[in-house]
Amino acid sequence: MKALEPLYKRLQKYSNGQYTSTNTAKAVISFGERNIDHLRLPIYIKYNGKKYSFDYKFGSVEEFRTMYETRGSFKAIPLFGAEAKGSSHAQSYLTGFNVVHLGNNRTQFFKVDADYNIFPEIVEYEKMLEVLNPKPKEEPVKKSEIKRHTSDTYSRYRNSIDHFMLYGVYNGLGFDIDSYMVDIDAQLHFKFGDWFGIYFNGGFFTGFYDLGYNKKSDYYDYYGSSSSSTSTESSDFILHAGMGIDLYFNDISMMFVEANAGYVWSSDYFNRFVLLAKAGIGLHSIGNTKMRLNLFIEHTFLDLVKKQVPFFGVGFQF
Repeated sequence: MKALEPLYKRLQKYSNGQYTSTNTAKAVISFGERNIDHLRLPIYIKYNGKKYSFDYKFGSVEEFRTMYETRGSFKAIPLFGAEAKGSSHAQSYLTGFNVVHLGNNRTQFFKVDADYNIFPEIVEYEKMLEVLNPKPKEEPVKKSEIKRHTSDTYSRYRNSIDHFMLYGVYNGLGFDIDSYMVDIDAQLHFKFGDWFGIYFNGGFFTGFYDLGYNKKSDYYDYYGSSSSSTSTESSDFILHAGMGIDLYFNDISMMFVEANAGYVWSSDYFNRFVLLAKAGIGLHSIGNTKMRLNLFIEHTFLDLVKKQVPFFGVGFQF
């Protein structure tokens, strides 16, 4: 066994290795929403038709800002190990990427989950070692000693949850082209991975209705007859809170839908409770920040006192 040990260690080194390749395919880096509070920057690496996502971590706020401002200097270098191919051949497989910042030569290695064929010599050596040196039987674990799940998979999932605040202003015009609204809100977002998120929303909605004069005011017509009427202009102020869902299509486009319960103070009707719903599409991560630009439709439901008109418009979040 001692004679075979150097070969075993060498094959293990090749199998778990980090070697560059003569493959000329380039790895392309893009970036997600920066999180300076947790000193991390999501990076996405496209290589050979596949996309990989990692979190690049920084040592300090100053290092974060300096390297982020020069993020064009980041370079991804694919690394490879060796795996068995048949009974007597070997081939390379992707083990991960070295991400290097060319400005300060700082390097981080990011491992990818890869299925590869272990050399049969490694398997046989470990079987022989187990036969010659059997492990003592382990005592059953008591229930009080069972710990919570702390695998790498769980840790990566937990670390992939991003949370942040957004503040927004929405302006819209009613479908009757005679109403106008302003909705100002604050949102606490939780983003799970690359494509899904939820958020909690609160704010106030102000609607102005019948801005034109549906009836004529006092006037004299050509024939000298008179007519009079009053304006039907009214307004609602709604304090609302609720939650919503974000769906991210890619690095820049998304859609959202939310529902809010609200209380209405009205200029011409009784105060009351209503339900508000909003949905739309938009652009996110504008300029590598959390800013968003949305196109939306918003409508008030379950209003038993007043017939509400839906609105459409543009919203900006920062």
